[in-house]
Amino acid sequence: MVIAAKLAKSNDGNVGAAPKDETIAGAIALRAYWGLRMVSLLILVMLMLKELLLLRLKEQQ
Repeated sequence: MVIAAKLAKSNDGNVGAAPKDETIAGAIALRAYWGLRMVSLLILVMLMLKELLLLRLKEQQ
């Protein structure tokens, strides 16, 4: 518990509060990370749907 409190202590001594710049940078980094993961997942799903559609069109002919 003491180690967690020391890790969570910010530069101004408040326990549980991260420094402002690290908080903002961390939030931006997390949002960018998850945003890129969601975009890549969306692209993969769209490619799979395209392949399925092409297979169906090929079967109909």
